[in-house]
Amino acid sequence: MGHTMDEEECPICMNSLPKEQSKFSISTCCGKGMHFKCRDGINASTMTDKQKDQCVMCRTRYPESEGEIVEQLRPWVEKGKAWAQSMLGQKYRDGLGVDQSYQQARELFELSANQGDTMAHYNLGVMYSAGQGVDQNYERAAEYYEAAARQGDVDAQYNLGIMYEKGQGVDQSYERAAEYYEAAAREGMADAQCNLAIRYALGQGVEHSNETAREWWIKSAEQGNENAINGLQRLDKAEGRTTPSS
Repeated sequence: MGHTMDEEECPICMNSLPKEQSKFSISTCCGKGMHFKCRDGINASTMTDKQKDQCVMCRTRYPESEGEIVEQLRPWVEKGKAWAQSMLGQKYRDGLGVDQSYQQARELFELSANQGDTMAHYNLGVMYSAGQGVDQNYERAAEYYEAAARQGDVDAQYNLGIMYEKGQGVDQSYERAAEYYEAAAREGMADAQCNLAIRYALGQGVEHSNETAREWWIKSAEQGNENAINGLQRLDKAEGRTTPSS
C-alpha cells in the first residue's frame, strides 16, 4: 500500500522513486521521499547518532512521538498534499497522536483519494467494508478497492478477490476472484498465493490443476502460511506423496 508523491527523485541517490509509497519512506518534516535502501545506508554509515537523528534533507530532528508526527503533517495537509492527508487520516483512524475519529479520518481520506492517492482509496475501502464511521456498504468498498487495485495495491487486489469470491458488493465471479488473487500473488502476498492455489485445486475460475495449486501453495508455505501448509499436506495425502518437512 502507498501514496503518490510530488517528488520524483530520491535526494540521496538521485534515482527515480517508485510510484507507490510502500516502496520508499516520506519525511514528514520536509515531505521528501527516500528509497529504503538509501535510508538503511545512512543508518549503517559512520555518521554520528545526532546526524542520523536528523533528516538528511532539511536537518530537522526526526519526530520522537506520534504527536510530533501529527504536528509535522498538519502544515502539509493545509497545503493540500495528498500523501499528508492520507497519513494524517490514518492517525485519526487509529487514534495515534490525536483523539480517535473515524469522521476526521474519512474526511482526510476523501480529500486524498480525490487527488488519486492509493492508500486513501484502500483505507476508504476498509472503512466501508467494515462499517467504520460509515454505514457498511460493500458496493462502495469495492469501488475504492478497485481504484487502489488499479494502481497496484496488493491488499486491495486481495480484498477484491475475496469480494468476488463471496459476491460481496460485486457479482460473484470465481474468474475475477482468481484474477485479483493472481495479481497479488505475483507480488509475493502469501494469503493471495494460498487462495489462488485453492482456486486451482478446485478448478474455480481457472482450469483445474493440482500442479499449479502445488506451486502456489509451496510459495505461500515458504512464507509460513499455515493454510498453505495444510493445503499442501492434504494434496500430498490425496496423491500419495510425502510432504517435505520444513
